[in-house]
Amino acid sequence: MPDIPMTAGASASSDATDSALRTRARKPEDTVQGCRSFASADRKRAIATGEDMMRRRMEHSAATWTQRAELLERLEAKFIARRDIEAAQRAARLHR
Repeated sequence: MPDIPMTAGASASSDATDSALRTRARKPEDTVQGCRSFASADRKRAIATGEDMMRRRMEHSAATWTQRAELLERLEAKFIARRDIEAAQRAARLHR
């Protein structure tokens, strides 16, 4: 899979840790932005449909995509926190 280029301003210290996020292009359903986009589209479909059953299905789908986005946000925050702790521990071992 192709590498995703590093964004401007990214530091060398974040290279190794962020490589898991940059080494492959992720599917939209595997990103916070993609999940939020799907949720928004489903909410629009729910409003546009005239049938109650379809509206409920689209509203449920939008809620599910929103929950997935929130889960991915929490996982990413934990990943970043763990990465920062591990980097600080490596730095502390180097300075002994």
